[in-house]
Amino acid sequence: MDSDKLLNSNNIDCSIDMDSNSIILEDYSNNITYNKSTCHLKLTRQCLNISDKDDKPLAIVEFIDTIGAKCVADKKDSNKFFISIYTYVISPACCCGSKERVRREITLVCNMKGNICENVVNIINAFASQQPLIAKTESNIEGMVEYEPPRQRKVLVFVNPHSGQGTADKVWKQHAKRMITEANIDVEVITTTHANHAMEHVTALDRESILQLDGIATVGGDGILAEVVNGIRARDDSAEIFDKIPMIPIPGGTSNGLVKSILYESGEEYCVVNSLYVILKGSPSPIDMSLVTTATGKSYYAFLIMGWGLIGDIDILSETMRWMGEPRLYAAAVYFLVKNRKYTGKLSLLVATEDNASFSPSDMATIDQPLVDTDKHKWTVIDDKFVMVLVVQTTHCSSSVYSGPGITLDDGVFTIYVLRGVGRASEASFLLDFDSGDFINHPDIETYKTRAYRMEPIESEKGIYSLDGESIDYTNCQGVVLPSHAKIIKLKK
Repeated sequence: MDSDKLLNSNNIDCSIDMDSNSIILEDYSNNITYNKSTCHLKLTRQCLNISDKDDKPLAIVEFIDTIGAKCVADKKDSNKFFISIYTYVISPACCCGSKERVRREITLVCNMKGNICENVVNIINAFASQQPLIAKTESNIEGMVEYEPPRQRKVLVFVNPHSGQGTADKVWKQHAKRMITEANIDVEVITTTHANHAMEHVTALDRESILQLDGIATVGGDGILAEVVNGIRARDDSAEIFDKIPMIPIPGGTSNGLVKSILYESGEEYCVVNSLYVILKGSPSPIDMSLVTTATGKSYYAFLIMGWGLIGDIDILSETMRWMGEPRLYAAAVYFLVKNRKYTGKLSLLVATEDNASFSPSDMATIDQPLVDTDKHKWTVIDDKFVMVLVVQTTHCSSSVYSGPGITLDDGVFTIYVLRGVGRASEASFLLDFDSGDFINHPDIETYKTRAYRMEPIESEKGIYSLDGESIDYTNCQGVVLPSHAKIIKLKK
């Protein structure tokens, strides 16, 4: 075989920006087949065009849909290699209008030298992972520019086998493991065995090891991610880690509100495969956190919701029905609608203005001190009986509940909904519109954009706080938003 007739490359420095239609590599050797037909290849930064011997199109592999590629030698023929390209596309043939991505594997059979095939794979993997394409200083392939393989990304994965209906392990084995392998990502997998296992592990990791990671993934619900977040918070180098290491939630729990919110902002439909696609193809993006402290001396980082009253009761007291999956929330909603509980207390809100844009935890009075107005920080106080106070930081608090219309993951404020002094009919109307997000137009709903809040329930009453789906001490508590404090991965629309 004459290698300079196989694959000819324009001598382009691909570590800098180039036109997406610039031809990087093309093949007219007749040594490659696709679907048993001899084919020609033309590779650009945007796609791989596969055509027949007469240059009629056979297939186009768009790199925006591609997560990786690999080269495997034929066990019987040392001159034959298989190039497999893994894509996840929204099928145009779906009659139901679904936008769930479908796996498509493109296989090329190549009768040529292995280093040539590896070079093709290196180019595809660089573009698929959005990494620079760097030419080797010395090429061993005559007539071609040879490229370095892209850096292998490294991710730490926690799998919570008890999340939701116990589906996390299945999600990992049937979907996540395969896609992450196809994307050539090096993973360390830890299956959690007890509560706070992920928190303990992240807290104990040495600095060098954790900073080598390209992400920390969790397979489960929002709770396992909350463990990771609070494990990082306990470290001395937490600010650096939150700034550099994205949090990567993979849906395997009951609610998965953060995953849904990330997919919503990425323009992708909610499902496991789409979530993994966004993780593999997206970019690190900022997300707000919040610091929540209680009068019992405990403190937490949160990223989803804080519920007092109706929504908190539904979320926490339906835990015994976790086996039902998300329908448990609807069953619990009927129960609490009948009870029509109200909670007496005081709610203090620092409504967001330009003057208090830089408000931080250091500006907040400690929980045992009164809140005092200043020239920049003026508190709105509501003293009443509450049906519900819901503090929201994401568009969705579960995969099916649109709890935050208009919210973005990094808008730098809390959105707080208050419902008070209403009867069962108004509550029912509110709950019926909750999933769709139409509840924000409910005549009895009050909406506030704030930098901070304090909740002070009457001590004699029993109640529940739900913080990111977990119950915390029912006492005076307060929260301060931490704008763009951490990173997640999402697609840029």
